[in-house]
Amino acid sequence: MIDIALKEISKDFGGEKILNTFNLELKTGERIGLIGRNGCGKSTVLNMVTEKLPYDTGELSVRKNLKISYLKQSPTYQSDFTVKMVIQSAFSRLSGMATMIKQLEREMSEPDCINLEKLLEEHGELSSKFEVEGGYEITDKTDRICQGLKIDHSVLNRLFKTLSGGEKTTVELARVLLQNPDILLLDEPLLDFKGTILSVSHDRYFINQIANEVIELESGQLTHYIGNYDSYKQ
Repeated sequence: MIDIALKEISKDFGGEKILNTFNLELKTGERIGLIGRNGCGKSTVLNMVTEKLPYDTGELSVRKNLKISYLKQSPTYQSDFTVKMVIQSAFSRLSGMATMIKQLEREMSEPDCINLEKLLEEHGELSSKFEVEGGYEITDKTDRICQGLKIDHSVLNRLFKTLSGGEKTTVELARVLLQNPDILLLDEPLLDFKGTILSVSHDRYFINQIANEVIELESGQLTHYIGNYDSYKQ
């Protein structure tokens, strides 16, 4: 099954053509290592897939309801964000639902509530949806991921900006994994992830471990090689 398809994509920056009518299909379960020299447009491809950067010409198709997460090389957040706040931002949708549930409960508890039946119905539907989407499992999921990535509880209240580069990447990885994505876009090496991967990396050992296809980006064009980095070099 094709998850993402880029057809005849072109992109210019300041009059310089970075991507030139290239085609890329990312199928379910594929693990692709995207390689090429610095500045050739690898991160540009990732940003277009997440629709954070527009393309000039061509067509981008993404399978309906596909959940994509992008692990950036240098994540940034507001200066007052703690590690815990960064990790919990993975549950922003569920947090919004929890806030709405509490608001409905406050309204239903009012002595002069005149729409009790309607509010009860809304509360029931929202609570059911919250449970189905894992709202009551947030703490367990967070503890499990933090334990797996060796993020100590003593770190959670530290300001994110005070962490080292490696620590920031680990915390960002926790946030991304808690989103339970179908596709993981990586701007640097990672990990034991069971879904589809599109990774940008200069680390040949990492590509050997995770990739079943290597795509080289050069002069705005893509060349496909079946196998890992060693297969590509042959």
